[in-house]
Order: sequence, then structure tokens, then C-alpha cells
Amino acid sequence: MAAITSKQRRSRLFRFYSSVIVILLLIAAVSALLWFLYTRFNLFDQEIGGLIYLFQTIEAGVQTKLIAGISIGSMLIALSFLLIPAFSRKINRQAFFTSIWRGILSAFTYLVASKLYEIALKKGHLAVFITNIIFIFITFILIETIIILISDTDERGLRTELTASISSGILFGILVQLLVSIGSLLKP
Repeated sequence: MAAITSKQRRSRLFRFYSSVIVILLLIAAVSALLWFLYTRFNLFDQEIGGLIYLFQTIEAGVQTKLIAGISIGSMLIALSFLLIPAFSRKINRQAFFTSIWRGILSAFTYLVASKLYEIALKKGHLAVFITNIIFIFITFILIETIIILISDTDERGLRTELTASISSGILFGILVQLLVSIGSLLKP
């Protein structure tokens, strides 16, 4: 397979972003229409009330906050896991640093998702739902942008690895919230 030229990348990126803009305009138009129907004719009062009740029921046990501290010991462990393998002859350095980058991407995804969730929860349960949709959409755009900019040949493999890294960050966040909820329920 031939390498992709810079002009082809720009063209492909332009087509991708054009599609994103069209989708955003369609979503904005549908949202505006639904908002107009809701505010003018109160069409969705019962459905929104049911969703709010469902979100309140689900979130009843998840209101505790997770406080994470970083100690010097944990920084030394992280540094040793980073530096010792990097200078070992038995490790493929390029694969090692690629995996480190993907791990950081996963952790960053967890951090952003948890902060957005915390902020949206203060605004209301409908905001949590909308924030989740926006987060998924932005994540998709970022993955495709990274793939278009850095991938020459194995786009499918790179897309799979990036999606897995991001998914693992989100799943870790869900597991942390679940453990915190279980811990708060088990306290006497």
C-alpha cells in the first residue's frame, strides 16, 4: 500500500470535518425543533419527568466523591516503571513508548470523563445525558483526527488500539464509581 501524501491527508481531513459540520448542523436543527416544541407546546413533559426520575434513582447511591492523592512513593514507582524498561535491551522501546502513550490517553480519558460527569451532575440529570453524548462524539472526532494525521497504512489497527485505550479509561471510571458506590452502601 502506498504512503499517503500530505495533500491527501489534508483533503481527507477536510472531507471528514465537512461531514462532522453537516452532522452538527443537523443535530442543532433537530434539537432546535424539539426545544421549540417543548417550550411552546409542552410536548415532552411526561417523558422528561420519567427520565429525571430514572436518573435520580440510579444516582442515589453514587453521590459520594472520590478523592485521589498522589504520594512521592507512587511517583517513584511510576518513574521506575517508565525508566527501567526504557533502557532495557530486552524491550522494544518504540512499542513500549507507544503503549505508555496509550495508557496516558486512557488515564486522561478517565480524568476528563469523571470531571465532565461531576460538572454535569451539578447541572442536572438531563445535562449528564447530553454530556455523555457530546463526550462520545468528541472522542470519535479525536480518534479519526489522530488516525488521519499519523496513520499511513494500518488505520484499522490504530483505530482499534485507540478505541480500546479510550474505552478502558471510561470502563475504569465506571468501575471506580461502582466500587465507591458499593463501599458507601456497605458502611454501617
